[in-house]
Amino acid sequence: MSERKKKLIDPRLQTRFALLLFFTAAVAVLLQVTVLYVVLGRVAASMPAAGEQLAARIPHIVAASGLITFALLVPVTLGIGIRSMFRIVGPIYRFREFLAEVAAGNQPEVCQIRAGDEFQDICELLNEVTEPLRESARPRAKPGAILKFPGPTNDFASR
Repeated sequence: MSERKKKLIDPRLQTRFALLLFFTAAVAVLLQVTVLYVVLGRVAASMPAAGEQLAARIPHIVAASGLITFALLVPVTLGIGIRSMFRIVGPIYRFREFLAEVAAGNQPEVCQIRAGDEFQDICELLNEVTEPLRESARPRAKPGAILKFPGPTNDFASR
């Protein structure tokens, strides 16, 4: 379980999370643009000379700053968010598969997720809860019964 085979494990959840990150970055840029506009306006108002020239250029400075910040911040935010999202979405997907097997009445395999993924404790708890199901599905030999193993026999007496 070292490398992911699917890039989008749960496309609906991952798309929603990516949109959340995108809009968070957009709000951060809007706040930055607003603060920059206010600060530059105050600087321009406090300048005895050339304040009017600066005030006239503030919209262009703020727009350029906002676009540059947006162009840099969105890809970085999405890259970090999507990379870290796998550590959350992967285990959720695995738990969903695991619980679907239990709900279908099948014997669940031991729950395993990648080292470093979140929710290791939940995986351990699922294993603990479903251990009785695995125990009851194991074949048990009756006391005094002779066990027969499939495969070639080691019956040297017949040769």
